[in-house]
Amino acid sequence: PGLSALARGLAGNGALASLDLMNQAAGGRWGDACLDDFLAMLGSNVTLLKVLWRLDSRKSFAINRAITRNNEIDRRRRQGRPVDDLLPQGAA
Repeated sequence: PGLSALARGLAGNGALASLDLMNQAAGGRWGDACLDDFLAMLGSNVTLLKVLWRLDSRKSFAINRAITRNNEIDRRRRQGRPVDDLLPQGAA
């Protein structure tokens, strides 16, 4: 429930770029519902660039893809290049 609540809170966040979850009690065994909430958050949050944690889930590939997308958006913005082709629907 803790990471799910955090994910829901980060959905509209535009400031946090890095999140360290390495010392959390789950130890890499985050539940599927929790990871689904995290993926949903990444559907609108394009500012989160780095998450430190251990994941034992196939959902980690989709999460990594979204984090890679966010890093590319950040890189392009710093270079003054357009990012419209990378933005998920509903993100700005």
